[in-house]
Amino acid sequence: MVGVFAEAVVFGVWSVGARTSSPSLVARTGGLLFFWFNRVALTFELRRGTAPGSRVAGSVAVVFAPLLGTIIVWSLLFLGGRAVARRAPGGPRSAALHGAKLALPYAALCFLASFLTTVRGAAGPSSVQLISSVGPSHGDALVWPLLFGVVFGGIGGLLSHPRTRGGDAALERAAAAGGVGMLVTSLVAAFAGLLLLAAAKPSTTRAYFHTAFDRGAARGAALLGVQALVTPNMATWVMAPAMGGCDAVTVSVTSGRGCFLSYWRFPRGRGALGTLGVGGLGGTGPSGAVGERRAPAAYFLFLLIPLIASLAGGARAARWPTRRRSAPDSPESVARAGSAAVRGACAGVVFAALAAVLFASAGLSARLHGSVAAAGGIIGGRAITATVGPRFGLGVALAAAWGVAGGAAGGVLFRRRPGP
Repeated sequence: MVGVFAEAVVFGVWSVGARTSSPSLVARTGGLLFFWFNRVALTFELRRGTAPGSRVAGSVAVVFAPLLGTIIVWSLLFLGGRAVARRAPGGPRSAALHGAKLALPYAALCFLASFLTTVRGAAGPSSVQLISSVGPSHGDALVWPLLFGVVFGGIGGLLSHPRTRGGDAALERAAAAGGVGMLVTSLVAAFAGLLLLAAAKPSTTRAYFHTAFDRGAARGAALLGVQALVTPNMATWVMAPAMGGCDAVTVSVTSGRGCFLSYWRFPRGRGALGTLGVGGLGGTGPSGAVGERRAPAAYFLFLLIPLIASLAGGARAARWPTRRRSAPDSPESVARAGSAAVRGACAGVVFAALAAVLFASAGLSARLHGSVAAAGGIIGGRAITATVGPRFGLGVALAAAWGVAGGAAGGVLFRRRPGP
């Protein structure tokens, strides 16, 4: 189903464009998009340019997961793991193992398909054509689908039949349900924040839609469809700074890591982030220059994103059924304060693990092997890696802190209480 979705995306864009590529090439491009949905690096093999003064050798591996497609992958693995576990005997832990088994055939199929999905001879004038072929990384095509299958298939199996599998693994099931709830709530709240930013800058929003549709309704719809693919990426890039982390640019050949969006480093002016509405509520620097400063007070309202998400996830964990076929308000299903706090805190641990997978998938990274020489300068000679996106270690640590503390509080505050 994900492959069909990827093909529909590329054929939809092709149908409203110039249609200079053959349908077979477009179909193979859809295969490449499928691998990007699975966070698999695409390797662009470079060949020598014929332009005077230029020399290219090596390859560039680019990782970019349009998260709408990736979330569809996760959802299908979750549903598949749940379906497999429902047919298997045993308790919840056994069901989780049965759900995780879905990772093996899925990873094997992706690994085999990676040898069949290569686009050769990129289109373009021969004088500037630098790409000889594009194909997925075989190692990534095995590792990432396997990881996704184990994590999301296992969670689907663990949460299968929550009301009929008895009290076994009650803490694990409640923690998984609460952790998933925290992740979903965080993304939805971050997207709502983006919508509020768009509403706060109506002129920028109108200009965007005017530009999108100025060449026809079909092309505008295609552009919005492509935008929808990366909307969860944008939400994740909001979610990480909202927790107190940052979005950063990291280059392996330079010292340090440059945060460009956080509460303590906030862009201002007419840069790219200003065009998106970020930094637009606090004025500009001299002559509209882009600068850094602390975020305006209004942006600290984004702290509500991790607060609401952690409380909601903790509440869901505390209220998750614990006994076989117990009524929602029966004494067996009511968690005590201490138990509810433990459940909420464990949900925060699950949330941190899921946030690690999300942050690893949401960024953009490129790794150059070889060298590029032009205009007398040389770039490369050794592997160079550049990454843009949420700072991974800091983001995961903050997700754990928010999840554990907020989850415990949400579990205690919003747990089920015995009736009068």
